[in-house]
Amino acid sequence: MLIAVAAQTQWRNPRLLKPLVKLGQRSYEVYLTHMFVVFALFHLFVGIGKPTRAVPVLFLSVILIAGLLGDAVARLFSDPINHRLRERFGDGSNKLGSVLEAGSSIETKNRLIV
Repeated sequence: MLIAVAAQTQWRNPRLLKPLVKLGQRSYEVYLTHMFVVFALFHLFVGIGKPTRAVPVLFLSVILIAGLLGDAVARLFSDPINHRLRERFGDGSNKLGSVLEAGSSIETKNRLIV
């Protein structure tokens, strides 16, 4: 419902929420890389004797570092590859982004091959 309301009212997020919006845009890359951060920081946490007071700092650090790592992976890997794929296979309204042209069917393509 919130998405529908935001879309209908053309709501713009406040600048205060921009980091959360960026984190959401990079969520797949964060998902792929966050466990490296979790394991590394948990290893440090255990190494310093597992102080209970440091748990909130650990959680916030994991979120911040995982977000930065996810952003770096997106900028250095995902975005450039996505750009190259879209350049090669097209991204216009007349292409589906695949080997088939828009409006064509598999049956038509098969008749041409046979």
